[in-house]
Amino acid sequence: MPVLVAALGRLLLWVGGSLIGKILLGLGIGVVASKGVDVMMSHLQSYVSSLIGGIDPIYSQAFDAFGFNVALNMLTSAYVARFGTQTAYRFALAKAAS
Repeated sequence: MPVLVAALGRLLLWVGGSLIGKILLGLGIGVVASKGVDVMMSHLQSYVSSLIGGIDPIYSQAFDAFGFNVALNMLTSAYVARFGTQTAYRFALAKAAS
């Protein structure tokens, strides 16, 4: 098993040495980070929805009328996209430029 891990590490270092490898590695890490933040944001949205569900129906209808749920969805989606692209940029382009 240690031989396989060492071979995989050597392969990743070889691929990571080239510009294309750094970009692909950065994009892969960006996708993984984006998925992790997406899961966290979906839990946040469900938590906020459960909190809103516990209030008086008049107020929850007002939240729906003002588009609170849509705004919350847009904000969390924008944060997930920003986090994923910044992570990919940091790992791919910033290291490739050096």
